[in-house]
Amino acid sequence: MSRILLICLVLLSFSFSAHAEEKATVTPRVITDAELIAAVKAAALDQGYGSNVQVRVSRNGKNLISMSANDQIILDNLEINKAAQSFTVEASLSDSPKQRINFAGRIISMISVPVLSTQRNAGETIEDADIAFVDMEQASLGNSAITNVEQLVGKTAKRLIASGSVIRTGMVSAPIVVRKNDLITMLYQTEYLTISHQARALNDGAMGDTIRALNTQTNKILDAVVTGSDQATVGITSNSKKSVAAK
Repeated sequence: MSRILLICLVLLSFSFSAHAEEKATVTPRVITDAELIAAVKAAALDQGYGSNVQVRVSRNGKNLISMSANDQIILDNLEINKAAQSFTVEASLSDSPKQRINFAGRIISMISVPVLSTQRNAGETIEDADIAFVDMEQASLGNSAITNVEQLVGKTAKRLIASGSVIRTGMVSAPIVVRKNDLITMLYQTEYLTISHQARALNDGAMGDTIRALNTQTNKILDAVVTGSDQATVGITSNSKKSVAAK
């Protein structure tokens, strides 16, 4: 009987020793900025922010010390000022709730913006292979910044565009398909009839632009819509069809 009791005491002692050793292996550590940032980002999602946000923290030397491998960061009283792009919050740890720190920081909505990977000069066409994407602060872009790649591909640079810079709507245009002073085909079009004449373009034009063109046969200047390469169309009414056909 005493022998069995001795064995049980030895086993119990070993169990306590192993448990104490396991607890002793947990090294206290300071919760990092990266962990606090991840917690703030997750909380910001619940307040309507997108996943593409940049968070910066300022805790003025205040630290949370984790004593457990299973500690989780708990945020309370998160207040976000969207206009100022700032926040304040109180943080604690799930296994050490008495530890609490208050800290502040910046929370900035970002957006992935298409930019040029290489410089493009005035008159050059922007191809799909020229496009790269960079994250930029959404609030700093303004209303004229191009944020959709479809607004760029196939367009022509109106002036030099540096690589990596924000591209604004006034910096690109549809490709010029009619050049000033070039001879073009002018189509006079009705519901029933299309007549073509030679004309001279008096200004550049992209598809869909309205240009001025000189009919080389009549020397009349007309407004015409660019409908193709070196081509513009004048819409005429059925009442004037006879006079045009006779010319």
